[in-house]
Amino acid sequence: MVVAEAEREKERGNSLLREGKKDEAAEAYSAAIELDGSNHVYFSNRAHVYNLLGDFPSALADANRCVELKPDWAKGYNRLAMAFQGLGDQKKYEDALAKWRELGGAPAATRSSGTSAASATASGPSSLPDMLSKVQLGLRVFLVLNFALYVFPLTSSYGAFQRALFSACGVYMIHLYRVHGRPVRTQAYAQRIVTDYRSHYAMAAMLFAFSGSGRLIALMPHLLSEIGYVADYVLTAQPQIAAQLAPPLNTHVLPRFTQTPPEQWASLDLRSKWQRYNQVSMHYAASLEVAIGLGLIVELVTPSRSFLVLFAYWHFLRIRYMVSDDIKQTFRALDTKIASYASRNATAMNLYGKIRTFAGSMVQMPSQGQPAPGAGGLAGLASRCTIS
Repeated sequence: MVVAEAEREKERGNSLLREGKKDEAAEAYSAAIELDGSNHVYFSNRAHVYNLLGDFPSALADANRCVELKPDWAKGYNRLAMAFQGLGDQKKYEDALAKWRELGGAPAATRSSGTSAASATASGPSSLPDMLSKVQLGLRVFLVLNFALYVFPLTSSYGAFQRALFSACGVYMIHLYRVHGRPVRTQAYAQRIVTDYRSHYAMAAMLFAFSGSGRLIALMPHLLSEIGYVADYVLTAQPQIAAQLAPPLNTHVLPRFTQTPPEQWASLDLRSKWQRYNQVSMHYAASLEVAIGLGLIVELVTPSRSFLVLFAYWHFLRIRYMVSDDIKQTFRALDTKIASYASRNATAMNLYGKIRTFAGSMVQMPSQGQPAPGAGGLAGLASRCTIS
């Protein structure tokens, strides 16, 4: 009975994946694994989805589990190769690819002819994702380096600020291409793009890159979003550095950052640690995003004010509120604090009540085919997509 239910969840995941609903497919495969954790196919399928989503640490964990359960199954090593490829570990990628071919993952002519590594790779996972992974990793490293140069300027600090944001935007564009494919003029594609937070971050990065002045806080959400990938690559590709950094990271830094007891953190597998890190990072990033919006309001009384940046950024926050639970949670916490102070004065509370009502009307989810009030630009696109 349990096995049959697990198979139904797997088939549901397959159907969702064919429809392009990768997140929902991952949830269906997870449900299948909960019901039957001994089936290697379920881990293989979920690893495939994680690879498509760009969540390579989770894909690696599932691919390793798949290989443990079925070490003579070629497809498991294909999933493993794609995960290592995404993480930028070329040596392990090639080893997994060789095992994939050895077990029958390549055409017979390729296996018997002793082809070169380059041509053999062409018969396995695509070389384009490999190239994009390397470019994406390079941009992430460039982002971190330019963040450091902005904080500790050796040259033009604003130049470092711009380079960091352009690098972040490049990372997001590659992610959107890898996960959602080439742009197409369809409602389904637009909805996927609008609900992917990296499209929001790309918009914010370009906005501040051309804003005319640097703001440290504007870099922080991008750093939080991407530095984990850089750290993961360093720890994976550089064993000597990993031997020195891994113990303090796992016993002090990451448990404190994720607010997880050290003993509980030590018991988590790689995928669970990565998910916990991402969850906390996005929560912190949401707080920073709201703080940026408030800071732009405060800037109105300074010579560096920009009404255009203020207007565009609050449109960005409007979209973020419509699709991000972390942003909703941050605004609700802020609302509670402001209301507690405003309640001490009837006039202030009345004024704040009107502001709250207006703000609430601007982020109401539209019904099918109905644009949100005042929606325009990307905000209008969000409303037409009818996110639910």
